[in-house]
Amino acid sequence: MGKLDGQVAFITGAGRGQGRSHAVRLASEGADIIATDAPAPVGSVRYPLATADDLAETVRQVEAVGHRVVARNADVRDSTALAETAARWPHCTSTTTPRTARRPSPA
Repeated sequence: MGKLDGQVAFITGAGRGQGRSHAVRLASEGADIIATDAPAPVGSVRYPLATADDLAETVRQVEAVGHRVVARNADVRDSTALAETAARWPHCTSTTTPRTARRPSPA
């Protein structure tokens, strides 16, 4: 039994990097995962974002450790999309946002 058995973690930025590593690690500790990542480039971000294939790989890795995962291409700035995704597992117990894409505030 893992430390997180029966828990559900909602992870944004789950397509690769820190988000993927959080998803796989939490799943290996027993959590089921809700995974999202931005579906398209964001103008203020100068590096390539994760792709649908990247998010599918996260799903594969979470399932490989034996846990359920719901994945959706959703931008963290779209609260409606995030709420709809979270509603698929209403007993979500934790959230992890390893990075966010946003425009800098005017100085």
